[in-house]
This record gives sequence, structure tokens and C-alpha cells, in this order.
Amino acid sequence: MYSSVLCYVGDKCVNKLCTEQRKGLRQIWNLPYNAHCDIVTGLSGGMSILDELCMQSLSFVAKYLCHSSGLIRFIIMSHDIFLLLECR
Repeated sequence: MYSSVLCYVGDKCVNKLCTEQRKGLRQIWNLPYNAHCDIVTGLSGGMSILDELCMQSLSFVAKYLCHSSGLIRFIIMSHDIFLLLECR
């Protein structure tokens, strides 16, 4: 998921991508269509795409909030970067 650091995780396209990933995993593993999404994510041995995107976005913001340049910190704080983050 490169170059997705500041994607809007509340977007319906991100939700659709997560849904399609779970559907694909259910089909590969011959799980019933109504298997809970947390079970599917747990069986995959990793995080969901949404969790991965949230982690990348939060890491980006944390990194640049602590940047040595005051200008970069100002840009991060003044451009509502936080509104892009709607993680659980």
C-alpha cells in the first residue's frame, strides 16, 4: 500500500477494498460467506487493510509533528491533516 500515507480512511473506496479482500480470503479458504470479518483477518495472520492504512497515517503524522523544522510542524497542524484520520 505505497503512497497511501494520507489517504482518507473514511472513503467508501477504502471500505470496498477491505470488503473485497475479506470476500477473496473467504473464497480461497472455503469459509462461509457470513464468517465474521475479525475471524478472516485473524486467520490471515496480519492486520486488515484499514488497520494498516491507519497505522501508516498515524506514523506519518507523528513523525512530522516531531520534526525539527517548525515550518513542517506548522503545515501538518494547520492543514487539518488530523481530519484525514478516522481510525477506529
